[in-house]
Amino acid sequence: MRYHFKIKLCFRILFCISTIFLYECSKSDVQPSSSPIINSEGEGEENDIMTIDSLLKPFYDSFIEEMLSRGRDLSQIPISIVFINPGSQNGAGNAYCGLGYANYDQSNTARVEIVSSPDCWNNQTYIQKENLMYHEFGHALLNRGHVFNFFPNGLPTSIMCSQICSNFQVYSLNQEQQRSFYLDELLNEDIEMPSWADEKNYSQTLVVDEILENNEWVPVTVFDNNVSDNPYSYFIEQIEYTSPNYSLGISVIQNSNNNNFGNWYKDFEISDFANCSNLVAEVNIKSTDFLINGNINLVIDLYDDLDSDEEFSRRFAQGEAIELGGGFFKIQTKSICIPEVTKKFRVRFYVKGDSETNVYFDDLVVNLYE
Repeated sequence: MRYHFKIKLCFRILFCISTIFLYECSKSDVQPSSSPIINSEGEGEENDIMTIDSLLKPFYDSFIEEMLSRGRDLSQIPISIVFINPGSQNGAGNAYCGLGYANYDQSNTARVEIVSSPDCWNNQTYIQKENLMYHEFGHALLNRGHVFNFFPNGLPTSIMCSQICSNFQVYSLNQEQQRSFYLDELLNEDIEMPSWADEKNYSQTLVVDEILENNEWVPVTVFDNNVSDNPYSYFIEQIEYTSPNYSLGISVIQNSNNNNFGNWYKDFEISDFANCSNLVAEVNIKSTDFLINGNINLVIDLYDDLDSDEEFSRRFAQGEAIELGGGFFKIQTKSICIPEVTKKFRVRFYVKGDSETNVYFDDLVVNLYE
């Protein structure tokens, strides 16, 4: 689960808050030249007109069915739907996980390309892959362009949003109303704004956590590629903080370019809130050095079971950091339109990087907007 977003103050604050999952956005207006295609067996092909990769076909079939149920038959449009090698997006700078074309290379055929990489595909859940694929089908089969508007509650007005949103997370599991709306909107750009998209107002403060010496935060390193060496260590900091007398620290102690990340996390129960409410979390952070090939972030995971460790939604900071002084900055994460089935949320203080540095987190606040 990642965004094209960087903080303007990066050169001053020694780190960038960027994406946890890279290359979420897609593009429709670049026409790359022919390049090798990866099929489901991993073999390269040069001539792939009218081919549909077997791993991508279920998303095509479900999209055709969804559009047909809304009165539009797109099944007769010739299309190729393929994986491409990372780095082969000629003209697109390899900045996008998906590309969709209504008329690829003037061939009178549609085309969808998905980058074959862990961040763009393997590491994504089924619903996140569906978000990306349906966005690209909007380009390829409906000739839709990008949309850059938001509803008053903060959600994008269309699944065709780009750069301003994550194309993996326009809607999530347990958001059936939102999913249905976005599919309707693909065929009707003038659709009426739904009631759940109304502006949300402050309701209450759910969490004020100033970090104590004996706290309930849990330190965990998440490993990738079967790497056993832990590049992160965790500590309670007694010198660097924004309120006395402690903060949570994560030290990057060696190269972590195998997609490992370190985090402190804590769970909070939630109940008696309006459906499609917003959670807004803020935390103060400080880094002692540049984070090379990495980022710092504040993450909110949602769960529909108090005993579950498998989230159905994940959100993270996308806005600018606010300078507080003393090297600390405040960042904010919004989890927009949380469904009423949500039983708990998990806050993560997230660090990933290839350079040695210490990162401090202090004074978490989570507010509810209904």
